Amino acid sequence: MMKEFFVHLDELNTHIRNLDDEIDNFMKPEEKQDSEMIQDLTGIGNTSAQAILFVIGTDMSRFPTDANISS
Repeated sequence: MMKEFFVHLDELNTHIRNLDDEIDNFMKPEEKQDSEMIQDLTGIGNTSAQAILFVIGTDMSRFPTDANISS
């Protein structure tokens, strides 16, 4: 039973890696650079950085202050 569980877990990890690769291929070079900068923050990994970029975007001019973006 555990063997089947680990086989399934490996399959899921393969799917996750494939999706991560697709997302990475979809990102523009400046988005990749911004994602790497966001990952410099403690506790922010690649997936979280990408999610932040997809929600907020890369154009920060629409946020007059840091308080606006954090709200």
